Amino acid sequence: MTYLNGNEKNIQRLARAVFPSYRGRKFQFRATETVTLTGTYWDGGSRSEYGGVNLSNFRAANLPQFDPPEFGGPASAPKIDIRPGMAVVEHSISAGRDTGITFYIHPSDAPSLLPEPESVTEDEQIVLAFTNALQNSYGGRSNIRFTEAKRRYGITADRWTAAQEQLKGRKLLRKNGSITPAGRNVDTGDYRA
Repeated sequence: MTYLNGNEKNIQRLARAVFPSYRGRKFQFRATETVTLTGTYWDGGSRSEYGGVNLSNFRAANLPQFDPPEFGGPASAPKIDIRPGMAVVEHSISAGRDTGITFYIHPSDAPSLLPEPESVTEDEQIVLAFTNALQNSYGGRSNIRFTEAKRRYGITADRWTAAQEQLKGRKLLRKNGSITPAGRNVDTGDYRA
């Protein structure tokens, strides 16, 4: 899964082709050859709507919505093959909250829509891995990210702070230290929290 901020080339245009009233800023991207149309009916305040888009002219087509099995819908969720040159766009509501738009694109089309990958140092990889995976305070403990990174990889406080400042300058971390969508997409190599 790749997270987007909405400023990438043609992302807003793709979203609005299918969902013209969507004004949110939550976007995800998945390169795949098939997509399963799940949750196309309201269930516990959750539902997904799907549409298809031709990538060359941005023409949209609605995809079918299915009733639940107990009301005549299919017993298993239908799958759609994604061909090169097309995208499936999903808008999801989960437990009453708008969880954004997910784009399903054929792997051959992915490089033209994705931003260039960021190159980062080992210390920056560690900071991003732990910032993405852990809350910084919990249960009376604070500075959990650094403490766990130091325990696991031996990073010092000075190196951690320097890496954080570099990442903030490159907009991979926000000023408050939280991770941005671009920061989530950075390959952190073998570093795991």
